[in-house]
Amino acid sequence: MSDTEAYGVTRRMVAGQKTSPGCVIRLDRVVISGGDRGATKAPVVEGFRAISDTLVKPQSTEGTYLRLRRLRSRENSSQAFVQYQPKMPWLDGARITLVGDGESGITPREIRAVIANCANHRVRLVELAVDFDPATGVNGKYVRRFGRFGKSRRRDDRGGPEQERFGSRKSTKLVRSYAKRELNVYRVELELHSGLLRKCGIKKAGDLYRVASKVFPSHLDFVGVRWGKLEQYLTWRLGSQAARILGEARRRRDELSLRDALQFLSNRGVSNPHRFLKRLSLNDEIRVALRQWAEVFFTLVEELRTK
Repeated sequence: MSDTEAYGVTRRMVAGQKTSPGCVIRLDRVVISGGDRGATKAPVVEGFRAISDTLVKPQSTEGTYLRLRRLRSRENSSQAFVQYQPKMPWLDGARITLVGDGESGITPREIRAVIANCANHRVRLVELAVDFDPATGVNGKYVRRFGRFGKSRRRDDRGGPEQERFGSRKSTKLVRSYAKRELNVYRVELELHSGLLRKCGIKKAGDLYRVASKVFPSHLDFVGVRWGKLEQYLTWRLGSQAARILGEARRRRDELSLRDALQFLSNRGVSNPHRFLKRLSLNDEIRVALRQWAEVFFTLVEELRTK
């Protein structure tokens, strides 16, 4: 089944389809590189105005780009950070980080403005924000107990007490969750790095809509444990040790993460502990919200194809 078939992404908009009031998807940040490697000027981004243009402080012995131009949208709070004048001949002419408006996120129109003067562009990073209404009950504890983010492990040495983190900046993705108080939502943020994007076939701006079908449910899923079924299995398999192991699995799920609990069960001889999981109804909200977001970004495909 194709991406468009899986999420109902067609040339028609989603008017009249079911909406997802409990979950809203926003494209929060995108990094795009491209342009003439010999260019000395920053590419123009229509609809944005320059705020500053400064020398870049070297972050390594070799460095990357000499200058950084900061732009702000003329319509909302979106910003663009343009690194240009590459120091190394193999670097693209510019590297542009687009940060979306808090309410609307990044729009297809803003993406078009970025790539218009960025020849042979490539998408290097995508940050997708999944915002949950308070009525859904999603918070840090909920994410720890029910969140499943592929193979990413929970990190308790990053992010602080008000943030949950899974994965790292050096892995294929980084997941953060925290309360976004200015929007009155709880946000689960998926930062997808270049390795995962390449694996998913997301290279150009016209591929961005594919993010929806690639992250869900492989990298974003909420599941519960069938404790009754697990207890029956442990009693049959381990006898008198069942109660102790079940209790420890519950503790790890509640205090550490679902992944920790599953790993513990696997280490105690429970083969394929994922068979005791059940998908939660919250996933239906996520699926609808992702379909609607993908529909909006699918418009880029037709527009870029005609150019």
